[in-house]
Amino acid sequence: MSIKNIIEAFPYKIVEVKGKKYVFVGYNSAIFELDEVDKFILDNLPESLENIYQKARIAFNNITIEALENRIIEMSKNFIIKNNDAEEKVEEMKKTYSWSGNPDTVILMLCQECNLRCKYCYAGDGEYSNPGIMKYEIGKKAIDFIAEFCGEKEQFNIIFFGGEPLMDFRKLKKLVEYAEYVAKNKGKTVGFAITTNGTLLTEEIEHFLIEKRFNITLSLDGGEEVNDANRFYANGKGAYNSTVSKTENLRKKIAVGVRGTVTHIDMDLLQRWKDLKELHVKNINFSPSVNMMDDQDYEKMITSFFESIDVYCQAIREKKYNEIKTMGYVGKIFDKLKNGGVRLKNCGAGNNMIAVDKDGNLFPCHRLLPYIHYKMGDIFTGLDKEKCGELEQEMMIANYPKCQKCWLQSFCCGGCIQENLVMEDNANQPYYNYCKYMEEVTEYALKKYLQLVAEGIINVSQN
Repeated sequence: MSIKNIIEAFPYKIVEVKGKKYVFVGYNSAIFELDEVDKFILDNLPESLENIYQKARIAFNNITIEALENRIIEMSKNFIIKNNDAEEKVEEMKKTYSWSGNPDTVILMLCQECNLRCKYCYAGDGEYSNPGIMKYEIGKKAIDFIAEFCGEKEQFNIIFFGGEPLMDFRKLKKLVEYAEYVAKNKGKTVGFAITTNGTLLTEEIEHFLIEKRFNITLSLDGGEEVNDANRFYANGKGAYNSTVSKTENLRKKIAVGVRGTVTHIDMDLLQRWKDLKELHVKNINFSPSVNMMDDQDYEKMITSFFESIDVYCQAIREKKYNEIKTMGYVGKIFDKLKNGGVRLKNCGAGNNMIAVDKDGNLFPCHRLLPYIHYKMGDIFTGLDKEKCGELEQEMMIANYPKCQKCWLQSFCCGGCIQENLVMEDNANQPYYNYCKYMEEVTEYALKKYLQLVAEGIINVSQN
């Protein structure tokens, strides 16, 4: 393995925990412990091997240039330091990464309408600038499409979305039955999921969702006051009591997840989590409403996230498994810290999953329906594979200029492209507060994670 004349490092972050130094590698989100020589090398980059050696001779009496070179080679194998072989491997991955051609999950935009009028709705009352209900024949054709395009995969998945998909439960029910028929004929299985506000739930719907093993995500922001500040009916009446009462039996019978939206109304994530946890749900996640928060709001949310991380870590120490499971918004960060890995784009949009709007048009994600640039074809004429390839490349982190020197480039991959479009009018330009939020929260979580490793509570398989 050759060493470059001027030695440089891939983006990284060094943290110190309990007297030990660790490096978090931007390329693959791996974590390695550093000794004094490793740290010395990184502190003196970019530089030539000879110049590093001349400095190292003073700092470390017995070190040889061969030993120093071997350290650098080892660090380059772990993508901490750049070399020709490592950079060629990175570039090859970027070039060969392309649209897979067999998504296995379809988001059916069954109802581009909603019975609520939430303030922050990115879909504009659930309509995505194109209100209406999907026709049954379009839904059938969308199911045929995903069953075919998933290729040799044993299961395909259907997510019913809106708007509020339960506004047309009869059609949803018929489409589920049709999907089961298609799956059986193809020797596959089919999985179902739904995101709903829960206000239209009936005993019949509840029984059906349980019988068909739906993965259910409930839209709810926190306690009554917090929720109803943004989530209400057209007449202004808050939706909290309706959501909670209509879903009471369902939450007792099966595990239901919750997705809450955070706005300037209340940045206390921990209290939101506590209020939602009382409803006996399985997994709670939060996302900020990016266009309803200013710099001060993000500062408050970051501080609140730190508090949530502390509670999560203490729950791990005390083996409070229910609390651990419900704090999905923290757990997903710790899972990524533990697993590491190279990520070339933020999510599976357009690759693992695809969205079908009410008219049968195909998009990488439901959030992108209002953006005609992201149309990938339709269920009648098929996917435009050239367009799919273009969008796949566009969404790769390699095409985010701001991220190229960031230590989190493979961890967050530039954030949600729809949020970037809203805030910066540029899908490949993460907005300032998102970057600040990700850097501060991830660094704090990284230190707390490594404390648990040092205490022997978390076993690390990588590194």
